[in-house]
Amino acid sequence: MLGTSSTTAYIESAAGVQVGGRTGLTALTVAALFLACLFIAPLASVVPPYATAPALLFVACLMLADL
Repeated sequence: MLGTSSTTAYIESAAGVQVGGRTGLTALTVAALFLACLFIAPLASVVPPYATAPALLFVACLMLADL
C-alpha cells in the first residue's frame, strides 16, 4: 500500500534478526515507527537540501566502511 518492495522488506527483516529481534514484535514495532514517520515526514521538507547533503555523504561513507 505504501510502495515498499519485497526485497527491501526481506533485507530489513534480516537486519532485525541479526540484531536479536526474532519475534513478530520486532516487525510490529518497526511498522509502528514507519507509520509515525508518515506524519512527521512533511517536517523534513522544511530543511533545505544543502543542509542535508553533508549528512547523506557521511552516511554513505559509513556504509562503504563496512565493505
